[in-house]
Amino acid sequence: MGQSGEGPKFFAKINKKKVPVRAIIATAIIGGFSFFTSILGDGRIYQACYSLAGITTFINWLTISICHYRFRKANIAQGKDLSALPYQAAMYPAASIFGIIMSVIVIFGSNIWVFQQETFSWFDFCTNYGTIPLFLILYGGYKKKHHTKIIPLTECDFKE
Repeated sequence: MGQSGEGPKFFAKINKKKVPVRAIIATAIIGGFSFFTSILGDGRIYQACYSLAGITTFINWLTISICHYRFRKANIAQGKDLSALPYQAAMYPAASIFGIIMSVIVIFGSNIWVFQQETFSWFDFCTNYGTIPLFLILYGGYKKKHHTKIIPLTECDFKE
């Protein structure tokens, strides 16, 4: 990712044997930190990391479901033959819509316990729902920086 510009260039450097040592060290540090959070203290840091990663996973599935739905809709809007696609997902559009709905339910509902505690905890709230505003800020920032817009289905370009 560092070589293609999708990640920090710092991690693009490789040694003589073509091993990205810097990236491996960074990954090991993050992995080690994650491990030690599970055995240190009362487990709150581990729970925070676990929750943030879990919600992020469902945000990814939400965007995948939306992209798949729009991809197929764009093909249909442009009059393309869907049977020509190398892979056809079963139960379209129901499966994509189901994926969108379930992802939203999990993103907002999986940590509902945060609101059911006797005393409200900002730590619990931020660590269980913090990636939602972060995602929206990063998405909006990208759209603004690169001046992108949502492409109408009839104008989607399927060329490689």
